[in-house]
Amino acid sequence: MRIHSVATTTILLCAGAAPSLAETVSDSVSETRGFVELFGNWGVNFGHTNFIPDGPPGKSKYPFASGFGGGVAVGATVVPDWLSIFVDYRYGHTSTVSGKLTGALSDVQGFLSYHSFTAGVRIERRTWRGAAYAQLAAGALLPFHQTLEFDYAPELAAIGITGEGTKKDHFGVAYGAEAELGYHFDLRSRMYIGAGIRIAAFQASNNGRDTNLDNFVTDFMAVPPVAVTTDIHFNKHNGLMPTTYSVQDIRLNISVGYQF
Repeated sequence: MRIHSVATTTILLCAGAAPSLAETVSDSVSETRGFVELFGNWGVNFGHTNFIPDGPPGKSKYPFASGFGGGVAVGATVVPDWLSIFVDYRYGHTSTVSGKLTGALSDVQGFLSYHSFTAGVRIERRTWRGAAYAQLAAGALLPFHQTLEFDYAPELAAIGITGEGTKKDHFGVAYGAEAELGYHFDLRSRMYIGAGIRIAAFQASNNGRDTNLDNFVTDFMAVPPVAVTTDIHFNKHNGLMPTTYSVQDIRLNISVGYQF
């Protein structure tokens, strides 16, 4: 009887342990090694930007700059369901509101485009039907330029200024960081869709770079105004004094990802 009892107890213990073992195997299979993610975003940009002319001379308005962007991220899991490392590429484009200067400009607008590469860490916490996440990354923007475009008013044709004028300010590599906070909602087959707020700040300078003027009027108060086409070089050693420029943005980021 005692032997029978021990055998019965052993069988029951093994039977009770079997589900736990199956769960362990299932959990191991469900663990992810990493992710790949595509994202798009819209938001506003901040930085050193002059106000935009708004009709009569002396009147101007805030140069509200906004635009779309997108990119791709690839990550590797360090601690399942908690910590990952990743690298990402992002393209961003913004444009200011348009303006005009009575008797001189029928339209004036600024544009900025850039490409960034960053690397960082992502922390996740499983909750509800997905995971809340926070991430921080550091990296650089490739050399970029800011463009200001003028469409000259018909009134200036009398002094030989017609068509379009452009000013391109070139900057070198910008270094900085970005952070994002959001939520990933689980879909089927290891897919997910996410939404988050991304904040970024990068700093560059025009040291060793040029500003290109093409049919561009630099002073509308001159009598008469003159459209200039030239290149201006900035250098801290033997040229005009350089300046810094900061690319800062806040964007709503929408992502679609796959865990593998």
